[in-house]
Amino acid sequence: RGTQQALVLLDEWAPQQEEHGQDEALRQLVSRYFIGHGPATLKDLIWWSKVTVAQATRGLELAREELTELTMGAISYWIATSALESIAATDKPSTEVHLLPGFDEYLLGYQDRSLAVTAEHAPLIVPGNNGIFLPLIVSGGQVVGTWRRKTTPAQVLVTPIPFRPLLKREVLSLDRSTQRFGYFLDLPARLVNA
Repeated sequence: RGTQQALVLLDEWAPQQEEHGQDEALRQLVSRYFIGHGPATLKDLIWWSKVTVAQATRGLELAREELTELTMGAISYWIATSALESIAATDKPSTEVHLLPGFDEYLLGYQDRSLAVTAEHAPLIVPGNNGIFLPLIVSGGQVVGTWRRKTTPAQVLVTPIPFRPLLKREVLSLDRSTQRFGYFLDLPARLVNA
């Protein structure tokens, strides 16, 4: 709490769950991955979960009724049908700009990250290719920059480092995201040098 670690009882926060057989466990793993990460490929699932190709294929067969296959060229992507229906019910894509932390699943959850970030900008997210991912700015599903923060006892300052000039609407949305971040930290937040 605050700046101190807090301890909780595991049984209260993560109560005992019923055990499943291998097939049900594989079905749930595959279903939950594509609910949280879809559209994604079977290779993405294998890379993320570290299950074998045979296990992933079996899990996909078991979860197939819950999933929809989308193809681009020769590549199959899978998405939870419920998520696809939710997307289809939306009139237009989101224009929100999001501040995501380093090591966010938005990039880490996939072996192939090319749909979210260009090859040109990928090295800017992991400078020095040392495995340390910087916090991300995402607009329209695309990583458009990184950001840093400076936190004091009185406020948090967010400095964007965009890969390209941000549109006016993106700056306004980025400011809203900064305010939400400050609310989360229970501190006033300000966007600087945008």
